[in-house]
Amino acid sequence: MVLIVCSCALSCDGRISKHQALQKSVSEFKANKVLVKNIYHPTTYNEQRIDTTLSHDYSASLKTFTDMERNIPKTVKKGSHIENHLYRLVQTELKVDYKGETIVTDIIDGDFIKRHLNYNESDWSDYNLRNVWVDQASSLDENLLSIIAEFYSVQTEHIRRFKLLITNSGKMFVTEIKTNVI
Repeated sequence: MVLIVCSCALSCDGRISKHQALQKSVSEFKANKVLVKNIYHPTTYNEQRIDTTLSHDYSASLKTFTDMERNIPKTVKKGSHIENHLYRLVQTELKVDYKGETIVTDIIDGDFIKRHLNYNESDWSDYNLRNVWVDQASSLDENLLSIIAEFYSVQTEHIRRFKLLITNSGKMFVTEIKTNVI
């Protein structure tokens, strides 16, 4: 018995078991490696077309679609990995006719707002187009074509709305609608 105990004590050289070695390797890997996952929003191409004809000789065609090449990133760290949420840019092709003649063609997106309202990149870099629609009631009251464009921040989800007023000569006025929408 004494011989067995002495033999065990002398044969123990301080090595760790296979299970302990595996656990140590896994924990070292997790500590040294950061796993990155890219998640696209939306995952596929989307397109929506709306054609509106108003009683006072205006018609508008709005084609809203996702730009599959450009996106706005939002990085979220979750434990030992990072999720890159990539929000694909949304754009709307706008075509406005008055009495059958095309008076406006433009692309509504973040660049459109920056161009018309002189916004700088830092104010606008994480905003994406959410929705565009013809404000029919306002259009009829003002004898202009009124279009609303709604943008949201992918970082804060803050919403900003803009009114586009288009005259029958094709002149466009863009203003921000101050709202309390969050």
